[in-house]
Amino acid sequence: MRNTTSGLAFAWFLDNGTPVGSQVLFTISAAWKVEAVADFNADGQPDLLFRDSASGVGFAWYTQFSGGALSLGTTSPAMYLIDPVWEVVQAADWNGDGKPDLLFRSATAGVVFVWYLDGTTLLGTDFISQVDPAWEIVPRR
Repeated sequence: MRNTTSGLAFAWFLDNGTPVGSQVLFTISAAWKVEAVADFNADGQPDLLFRDSASGVGFAWYTQFSGGALSLGTTSPAMYLIDPVWEVVQAADWNGDGKPDLLFRSATAGVVFVWYLDGTTLLGTDFISQVDPAWEIVPRR
């Protein structure tokens, strides 16, 4: 969870949906948003996809969970620089290679496309569809 005004972020630890603890993680400028959570470095731990809402720069912040505590490790080099009008709808495996890909959508034009990734390296892209911006895309499960 993150306070969008102060930038303070913390994690809630759940056991079958019941909170069993929490931990303060960091404070970061309110311009930075967590756009997705996925295992970008294939270590079995969820990583945070951050994006600067002003510049459009995005990167992964790798995490480790051990002994009941979450620690933030290194960050990836910038994964992308894309106009802030594009939003990440979901990080999920779209091409069946077992690695997370990014589904983007233009908030103004409704264009939807996928970036196929190998970790944080872009392999290719595909146009998916154009959807009226009034419609919300619900991430697949």
